[in-house]
Amino acid sequence: MAEGIYEPLLSYIRIMRDKEITEVHRWLLFSIFQYLTLLCFNNTKAKHIFMNHIGDILPFLTKRVGAASFLYEVCINNKILVNNFDSVETIFDGALNSCI
Repeated sequence: MAEGIYEPLLSYIRIMRDKEITEVHRWLLFSIFQYLTLLCFNNTKAKHIFMNHIGDILPFLTKRVGAASFLYEVCINNKILVNNFDSVETIFDGALNSCI
């Protein structure tokens, strides 16, 4: 994985977490989530790194900017989730809350 390339992208995601998303930001966030999804596709190391940022991603599920695809890719075949009840609970709660 390109070391460090994801850090500015995650910083932007954290900044936009509580802000109103305009059309330009929506497209930028969609592109960022698409890129991050490709980074963690079949990449266990990237999945482990991105597990630490799940809390930053969950609020974007309701904004339809590609966060769901990213979360799916991070969670599929992720051995960290097998024995980590807290992480699984956090992800499920965030996903369910976005559906309400």
